[in-house]
Amino acid sequence: MVVDIGRDEVTESYDAIEFGCNDDRKHIQLQFRKKKYISEGTFATVYSIRTVPDDDIRALKRVVKLPTLTNELKILQRCNGHPNICKMMAFFYSRFTSEPESHSDKQLYHLNILLEFLPTDLLTIIEHYKKDEQYTLPLLHCKLYAYQLLRGLNALHGNNICHQDLKPSNLLVDPRSGVLKICDFSNSSIFEKANGEPCEHVKFVQDVCSLFYRAPEHLIGTKYYTLSFDLWSAGCTLAELFVGEVLFQSDPAEPQPQLNAMMQVLGCPDESLHDLDSCQFKCQQLLQTSSLKEFLLRRQVSAVHLVGKLVRYTPASRMSAKDALAHPFFEDLHHLETNFKDGVPLPKCLFE
Repeated sequence: MVVDIGRDEVTESYDAIEFGCNDDRKHIQLQFRKKKYISEGTFATVYSIRTVPDDDIRALKRVVKLPTLTNELKILQRCNGHPNICKMMAFFYSRFTSEPESHSDKQLYHLNILLEFLPTDLLTIIEHYKKDEQYTLPLLHCKLYAYQLLRGLNALHGNNICHQDLKPSNLLVDPRSGVLKICDFSNSSIFEKANGEPCEHVKFVQDVCSLFYRAPEHLIGTKYYTLSFDLWSAGCTLAELFVGEVLFQSDPAEPQPQLNAMMQVLGCPDESLHDLDSCQFKCQQLLQTSSLKEFLLRRQVSAVHLVGKLVRYTPASRMSAKDALAHPFFEDLHHLETNFKDGVPLPKCLFE
C-alpha cells in the first residue's frame, strides 16, 4: 500500500517481520519515506529510507525473490547481531507486475530486507585517500578495518557460511566511529547438508566473486571449494587497503590473464595446486616481476607476512580468520592507550 502524505513525499507501508534482541521476531506495520537510490546489482537495488514516525535512516535492499537470494535472508538471520556483520532490522515481501513483453505480465515478488545504514564503504575510503599518486590512509585505520573484516569473516565461517564476494565495496564503514561491517550475501553459501550437518566443501557455481578477488582454485576450474575461498579474497582486500591499489589486476579481465597477474607477484604455483581436479590451468613460464614485499613496501613487515599467509595458492595452507586475528600486525589495537589522532577512542565493540 502506498499513501501520499503531501509535500512531494510518499509513505510506503508494508506488513513486515521485525527482529529484536535474542532473535525475537514480531509482526509490525513498517512505514518509510524519502526512498533514495544508492546502488544496483544483478538481482537487487539498494535504497536509503527514513522510517515513520521515528525518522531513522535505514538501508532497504529490494531483490527479486529467487531461491538463491532467499539464502541471504537465512544468513542474515543466523549472524544477526554480530558487530561486524550488517544487521537486519526487518524483512517483507512486495508484489510487482513486470513488463508484458519480458515476463508475459507474470506477477513476481520482491524480497525486501531492511538493514542498518552505514554512510560509506571501504572502496570509497580507499579512493578518498589516494591523492597525487600518494596513499595517505593512516596505518591505525588500516589495522582497525582489517581486524574487523577478519572478525566478521571468522563469525561467518564459524556459522559455516562462505561469503564468496569479499571486496572493498562490500564492506560498509562508519568513518566517525571506525566501525566496519560485512554486507551483501547475495552470492553466499551455507556449507551444510540437507540435515543441517556441516560439510567441508560445496560445488562451485559460475562467476562467484569479482574477478580481481577470486581465488585461483575457481579460476582453474576445480569442482569443489571450501571456506578458504574467502581467505584469498580477504588477503586481496587487505593488500588493497594497505596501499590503495588492487593486488592482482589483469588486463583483459579474464581468468587466464588473472592467473598470470597472480604468478607475476607470487611466482608459479607448486604441484599442490595441480591436485585440485583441474583441467583448465596453464602454468605459463612467466617472470616474477614483483613480490608482496615490493607491493606492500610502505607498510610494516608484519603486514606483508599477514597478506602472504592469506594469498596462498593451496586453499588448505591459508591462515584461518581466527588465527589471523591473533597476528602481531594487530598488536597495537589491544593497547588501552591506542586512540585515533584526535583522541577519539577505538570502537567499543572491537573486542566484545
